[in-house]
Amino acid sequence: METTEAAYREAIACSPASKQYPLPAKAELSLNKIAEALSHLALAAPPYREKLLIACEVTVQHDGRITPVENELLRAIKQSLDCPTPLP
Repeated sequence: METTEAAYREAIACSPASKQYPLPAKAELSLNKIAEALSHLALAAPPYREKLLIACEVTVQHDGRITPVENELLRAIKQSLDCPTPLP
């Protein structure tokens, strides 16, 4: 959990958010809440979305590697925010 919190703090530090939110508990998260948040964030201005995606990348790179699951999750988030990544 310490690594998760450190990655979250690092991402928040470079995110475009004007307010610092605490790391939500796993029990507070659901696919519906994540989908709702992504739908809301997709309406943000492109520069905001780009900064948000940088924060997402910082999070998954925190431990020095990106797993295939993390890579696919980043792809899905980018697609949801209308910033798709081309396939290699």
